[in-house]
Amino acid sequence: MCCEPRLEGCVGLGTCNSDSFVLPHDGVSPFHGTNPMAFAAPVPEEQPLLIDMATSAIPWNRVQDLKLRDLPMAAGCLGK
Repeated sequence: MCCEPRLEGCVGLGTCNSDSFVLPHDGVSPFHGTNPMAFAAPVPEEQPLLIDMATSAIPWNRVQDLKLRDLPMAAGCLGK
């Protein structure tokens, strides 16, 4: 979706909000979401610039993936 405008020489930006999963620094309860965003832009004579990211240190899909594979989270990532 966000990457399609780069095919036409345009810039694309996609954002969305998410539920509160993320603890603020030294927080005790979730306050904000991972709020993912994606960006695409053409680069002359090169591959397009593509960015797809969460605004949290650990994206929610990584948390879900670790849980699914029964792997531990890094120390301190799940709050106090």
